[in-house]
Amino acid sequence: RSTLSSSSAASDVYKRQAIEVLSSGERLAFLDLFSGEGFLTVGVRAHGLKAADGWKSNAEIAGKRWDLSNPADQAEAAQLIDYLDPVIVHAAVPQDGGKTKRSRGRRDRDKHKGYAEFVVGIIRSRVNVGGGGSIESPTDAIIWKHPAIRTFFGTRDSPLPGRTFTTIQLGTTTELEPSILLAATYHEVAGSDAVTRPSGMSLDPEAGPSVVKGLIWADAISRAAVRLARSGAHRWSARELL
Repeated sequence: RSTLSSSSAASDVYKRQAIEVLSSGERLAFLDLFSGEGFLTVGVRAHGLKAADGWKSNAEIAGKRWDLSNPADQAEAAQLIDYLDPVIVHAAVPQDGGKTKRSRGRRDRDKHKGYAEFVVGIIRSRVNVGGGGSIESPTDAIIWKHPAIRTFFGTRDSPLPGRTFTTIQLGTTTELEPSILLAATYHEVAGSDAVTRPSGMSLDPEAGPSVVKGLIWADAISRAAVRLARSGAHRWSARELL
């Protein structure tokens, strides 16, 4: 079983959080990092898979207030995520840390770089154990220019092998929000530059557009999680039986 550093002052917090998530003995399929308004967590749960509560920056989790722009908290969060061992981690970079066209100085550039490296490190750790991950941000966001992102994902015009880029339009047809660019290590999100409604999916016509988009997007994530879970099934089983 994965272990947590005994030197960390928050190790007991990690263990309590992990026990809460893993006590049912189910494998965790999904974690939404920097949880926003995409309804992905609810969407994945609606597909019958286990998803942890979305993790927002500056949120209080297991008695600790997390500042995910802080390198120390990033390192501790990475340790906890590794312990929780979700199949897929999705991250939406906070607006003040990469969703702006221009940096307002060295402090902002450092924050952007820190977010990029943190998210890529989390996703890389999932890929290394047979899982996957994805990152979203507006198509013109500065985050897509960071070397950490380009080295791991490539670019929209030239994705690296095993990487997929696609756009997702949020909002309604009459009041569109900026299009979102998604980079993923799983191909299920690929389409004609959009995540489209799967055949056979029934949607409540009274549900808001964000809920509908979240369910459609979560369908792709759920299919990817089931596929990727197979490759790590032996490793996860061995960990649980130790």
